[in-house]
Order: sequence, then C-alpha cells, then structure tokens
Amino acid sequence: MQDDDDPQEQPLPDRSPADGPPSRTLSPTVRWWIRLLLPVAVISVGIWTLRDSLPAPAQIGEAMGEAHPGGLIVALATSVLSVTMFARQQRALLHAYGVAMGPSYALALAYARTAIAAALPAGSAVSAAYAFQRFRAHGASRTTAASVTILSGTVSALGLLLLYLAGMALALVIDPGLLVDAQGTLITGGVLVLVAAVVLAAGRLRRRRPTSPRWSRVSAALAPVGATFRTVAALPRRDAAAALGFAVIAWMADLACLYTATVAFDLDVHPVRLAALYLATQLLRQIPLTPGGIGIIETSLITGLVATGAAPAPVAAAVLVYRLLTCWLTLPIGAAAWALLRRTEPDPRQTPEPQQVP
Repeated sequence: MQDDDDPQEQPLPDRSPADGPPSRTLSPTVRWWIRLLLPVAVISVGIWTLRDSLPAPAQIGEAMGEAHPGGLIVALATSVLSVTMFARQQRALLHAYGVAMGPSYALALAYARTAIAAALPAGSAVSAAYAFQRFRAHGASRTTAASVTILSGTVSALGLLLLYLAGMALALVIDPGLLVDAQGTLITGGVLVLVAAVVLAAGRLRRRRPTSPRWSRVSAALAPVGATFRTVAALPRRDAAAALGFAVIAWMADLACLYTATVAFDLDVHPVRLAALYLATQLLRQIPLTPGGIGIIETSLITGLVATGAAPAPVAAAVLVYRLLTCWLTLPIGAAAWALLRRTEPDPRQTPEPQQVP
C-alpha cells in the first residue's frame, strides 16, 4: 500500500526513470493496528447485516431443543472425518518426498493446525509456519518441509475448486435452474476465472522473456505461482492423486457437516443450492480478514439460508451447530494436540539435515 503522507527529504540513490516512484511500506505499528481493527470491523459489519435476520436467543434455544439427535451425531462424525482427511493429505505429500508420518501424529498435527488457523490473526500463515517446524522436527529436510507446506495449501485449494466444478456439472444434469438461482454462483465463477487467468499468465510469463522493468516485476510476482504448479506436476502420480483425493473428501465432509446440521433442524434446502452457498462462502473465507472466517461465514450462511425461505431460528441454530463442530470445538482439541506435540518432539532447529543417499 502507498502511504498518503509526504516522504521525508532524504538523499535517494540513483534510479532509472523506468523504475517508477519509490515505494514505502507501512510501519509495524500501523500494520499491527490494521490486523487488530480489521477483524473487529468485519465482525461488526456482519452483526449489523444480520440485525434483521437473527432471531431472539430464546427462539434459537427452542430450535436447539427440537433438533434430531441422529443428525447431530452424523454432523459430528463428518466434522471429524474432514480433519482426518486433512491429516491423510499431509501424510500423502510427505510420503511423496520419502518422509513417513504416523496416523496419530498426523491427526494431532491436523487438529493443531486447524485450531491455529481459526484462533489467530493471519492464522493460515501461522499454521503453515507451525507445520514447517513440525515437519522438520519429524525428520524432513528444510527443502522438503517447505515444499510440503506450500503444496498442502495448494492441493487443498485445488480440491475446493474441483468440488465446485463437480457441483456445477451435477447441477447442470439435475436442474440448470438451481445453478442459475444459487446464491454465490457468480462470485465463485469469477474467482475461478481469476485463478485460471493467473495460472495461464504465469505459464506465458515463464515462456516469454521480460522486456521492461514493469513486465519484469509482474513476472517476478507470478513466478511462485508457476513454480508451485510445476512442483505439483512433478509429484509421483500416485501420491499426488491421493493427496488431491483426500483434499476433496475433506471439503465434502465439511459440506456434509453443514448439510446434516440443516437436516437435523428440518430445513428444506436443496442440496445443490446449499453446496453453492457453502462453496462461495469457503472461497470468500480464503481472504484472511478475520481469524477462522469469524463473521464472514456466519453472515454468508445465515443470509443465504434465510433467502431460501427457511425460518430464521432453525437457520441460526443449524449454522451455530456447524460452526461449533468445525471451528469452536477444534480449539481445545487443537490446543491439547499442540501441547502434546510440543512435549514429545525435539526442537526442529536442532534437527540435522538428512543425508542424501547416492
């Protein structure tokens, strides 16, 4: 971002006119205040948006009392399955680099990462850094740990995109009207187009030699995108397919948790329409405005479900159960897993680099 204040008069090094004006970065204090106030602002906007949709707490409590226990049990099971598949995804990626990780350790790491991502500002970045440390402590080299950390996020995003494309295809087969009317379809489609454009641009920039400083800066910015996709393509096919499959199942299980929560409260929402709303919400969640998407997910889901004609009280109860199972309950479980891993694993900074076998 550019600072609006006038820069202080200081001697500047010689610059080429093509380099453009000198850029300034925000001070650490300003960045800290932005990280603190932005989530508060987003949550406040969410509450203001829902002021007419949220029922009274007594009505939500009454709806909770009418929930079907079987649906709640299935919702709990699918939430656990989602985290388990995330753990399997990380194990598959580590296996591609010759690093073995036990299922119990991987599950504890998955819960710890999920809790970190949900509890902290910029939680996804902190979770990735924590995963890098745990991979190193488990015996992975720095290069392997960094590659698996990056690939884990990439494969997860690809799994979400594949699930959305499969949902679109299913909607076209069942009833195209569901796809046209589904809330968030245009937003999600726009994101898909943007992602495709970035990938294509990265590929073209890799083949084309930059001819100007500005083109060189664009090429440098997109180079990591192309490098990441080339790394994915270089994985052994079996491990890559397994990791991607586990990522898709993890998203499907999370979606199933939301669906079974709505069924538990007798909400009559078409599965395709619910899936479109869910996928659009998850794509918006990838923008790290609030920890764990707090405020964004609740606002999107409640607003979208009420727009289908469902009663506000059971809608709020269903969303509350979904968020309780997929977000809030993971915090104490993840904290316990983090403490266990910290106590049982050596300091990753003291982990020697593995010897290369000729």
